[in-house]
Amino acid sequence: MRILLRVGATALIAAVLVAIPAAAMAHEHRNVGPLAFTVGWLNEPTYAGSVNAVQVELARGGSPVTDATLQVVVIFGQKTGTQKSSPLDLVPSDEKPGQYTADIVPSRPGTYTFHISGKAAGAVDQYFTSSDKTFDDVKDPATDEFPAKDPSTGQLAQRLDRTDTQVNAVKPAKTLSLVAVVVGAVGVLLGAGALLRKR
Repeated sequence: MRILLRVGATALIAAVLVAIPAAAMAHEHRNVGPLAFTVGWLNEPTYAGSVNAVQVELARGGSPVTDATLQVVVIFGQKTGTQKSSPLDLVPSDEKPGQYTADIVPSRPGTYTFHISGKAAGAVDQYFTSSDKTFDDVKDPATDEFPAKDPSTGQLAQRLDRTDTQVNAVKPAKTLSLVAVVVGAVGVLLGAGALLRKR
């Protein structure tokens, strides 16, 4: 019985030790001067089309920084990407001192970069980019959907854009065919009028 308890306790400790690094890997940890940044998504895994938030935790000398004034610009892709959000205020948490969040809905799967700026014991200007070594890239929800894999809002928008393009391509052809019918009808009427005059 004691052997079973020891084996069970060992297995439990091993599971906890394996889980702790996995959770810590989901955020990027970076020291900048006296500040320690921990940055990532509030909810991970992160799915395109789902409400989420940029999460920033700040500490100085092991103590949470509660007086920071920060904003984040979310960039789709690397920091040189051209698709950027407007600046979002990072709001301090009422429950966890030193934690700041900014709500956002990432609409496409892929890599995202957070440009964090403002003041926290001096000026802050840092970029954090998702990767397998920092925090999660945004995933396509279809990869984990069950029982059916429904199209995402992004995929539906792309289909709608393609349909609009096809409809717009048909409109000129439809207009030309209508003009041809009208011209043909006028020609028939003129021909019939000419025949009637000859009689």
